[in-house]
This record gives sequence, C-alpha cells and structure tokens, in this order.
Amino acid sequence: MGNFLEVADRLRYSGNIGNLYREAFETVFKARSELQTVHSKARLDLHNIESVFGAFEMAKRFRKPFGDLKIEEVAQLGSAMRLLIVRTLELTSRFQWQPEHLPHRIAFNIIPPEPYGTFAKVVKAVRQKSPVTIITFNYDVGLDAALALEKLTVDYCLNKETVPNQDIPLIKLHGSINWGRCKRCNDAVIPWDLADFFLKRPLMDVNAEPYRSPGGPPQLYVQIGSAVPGFRHDCGNMLEINTPAIVPPTWEKTEYNVGFENMWAHAANQLAEAENIIVIGYSLPKTDQFFPILYALGTVSRAILKRFWVFDPDDDGAVAKRFREMLGEAALQKFHPTQVSFGSAIGHLQQFAEKL
Repeated sequence: MGNFLEVADRLRYSGNIGNLYREAFETVFKARSELQTVHSKARLDLHNIESVFGAFEMAKRFRKPFGDLKIEEVAQLGSAMRLLIVRTLELTSRFQWQPEHLPHRIAFNIIPPEPYGTFAKVVKAVRQKSPVTIITFNYDVGLDAALALEKLTVDYCLNKETVPNQDIPLIKLHGSINWGRCKRCNDAVIPWDLADFFLKRPLMDVNAEPYRSPGGPPQLYVQIGSAVPGFRHDCGNMLEINTPAIVPPTWEKTEYNVGFENMWAHAANQLAEAENIIVIGYSLPKTDQFFPILYALGTVSRAILKRFWVFDPDDDGAVAKRFREMLGEAALQKFHPTQVSFGSAIGHLQQFAEKL
C-alpha cells in the first residue's frame, strides 16, 4: 500500500495504461496534488493509496470542493481511483504461461506470481486435515489463480447460502478486480471466474498480453479487470466499466453494502468458528477501523482459540503493538508475532501444516 501510487505514477508516463484509463490516472494525481494543501493544518499520508482513497470518498460525502476541483469533479474521484487500481494491478502482476501446455487456454496452466503458488500448496496441505478460510483485503487475482492451479475451487461468499464443503471460502473484503456490478440486477456483485475468462479470451489479445523478460520464460499480463465490461451476466446484461466492485478502505461503507453484506457476514461467521487465526502481510493500520470491529463482533462465540499468529516484516514492533491493543486476554495468550515477509512466512505455515 505504501508505494502503490508511486508505481501507478510511473505507469502514467510509460504509455502502457491505454487511452481508456489515462483520464482516470490524471484525475487521481491532480486531486492528490490538491490534497497537499491540507498539510498546513492537518496530516495526511499522500503516498499511501488507502489514505488517499479514503480521503477521496470522504470528500465526495461532504460535497466539498478542494483546491481547483469542483464538487462534480470530486464526485468522480472514487471511480477514477478504482480504475487506477485495476489498471495498475493488471500491469504489475506478472503471470507465467507455457504455450505448449495451453491447447485450450485453461486457467490451470496459468502460473501466478510467487509466492502465491507456494502459498496455495500450503493451503491445499492444511485443507486435507482441517477446514480453511482465506480472508483478504487484496484486490488482485494472484491467489485466485494459484488456487485454481492446485485444482482448488473457491467460493467468494457473495451469496446467502452456506459455503459448500468442497469449496474454499475466499473472502475478499474490499472487492476484486475481476468483480463487476450488474445494473439490471440491482447492482449485484458479479465475479468473473478465472477459468471462464481464460477459455473466452485469446492469450494474444489486449486483455492478456504476453511478453518475455530477458532470459526468462514467457509471461503474461492478466487484464481481466479491463475485460469485465465485456462479460455478460446470466441475466443477459453486460457489466459496466466504471463500476468495478472495489470498496474503499474506510469504515463507512454504507454506499457499497449492496452485494457485500453476505460476504462480510460470512467473514464474521468464519472468524467466530476459527481455532487458528494466521495473519500474513496485514499491518492493521491505524486508519483501518473496519477489521478491528469485524474481528471483535465476529469472534463472539464459544470456540477455543489455539493460535493467533501474525507474520509481518515490521522491524520496530509497531505492528505487534497494534495487534496487542486489539486482542482480548484469551487471544493474547495465543498471540505470536514474527517479523518476516509473506514469502518467508510460508515456511512457518508448512511446519504448521505438518503438525496438524
């Protein structure tokens, strides 16, 4: 999150974002420049995308112009930020592919960026001994593709029904770049399954542009977010490009409840029944008031917690301190923080899987 906007800014000058997204990029960075004026009276992290995204959403609710931006321009900032997120993730998430193994271009032959692949193998090993639920704030489809590669089916938990036992609940609390909204179905959130995407989209077209790094294997940009407007829902309606189903990282999400309430309810239920909670790469930022409340209300149950592990590369203890402040006495007794990256944490998870 800390350098997401920096990466997006470099893409803005690369010529790769395409005319469709250029206006959204320019709108976001113009508005961020205007936000610099707040520093004379307040502090706002203009380098962190969550902070900027949240500020845009709040400005829209206040109906207040800032800088040279008019009220009607402020109202478009949320949509522009969503398009920037989609395009930046598409052009920076590098998948591998093996043409000789792709006669029908199925998703099981698309290799996701590491360490997603290794993580999915651990999930598969744990699931052979115990139920697994994955709750994430990530918008990208790296994990979705990794689980598909391991022949694991997922349920995004967008429906009211109980999650089938054969599926892994993959709860993406803030949405995903492969989700759109269907106006005909009252703005229902509609996911585009990766296997279906790869069956319908040729690998050589604009929606999935391959390239080769020096000395490396053929790789692939999976541009599923850009293709969502070409996805036809079962009702026959085409999804819209200006409404990717991505939720801002602010506590007040009332405007986006449609299509997300069931998923959030599933997340709370899964936390309530969890015996082992393992957090990887989530630093519990001070600006996030959503997860602490979800955790507090979701964990109201009689389930006995065996582990609460946190893996984060934080080197000054700030992340562990924030988690300690959030946890109750029973959870604190099981709390164990480890200062490592996502990739390094997988080794610990493999040992966990072996001991189950």
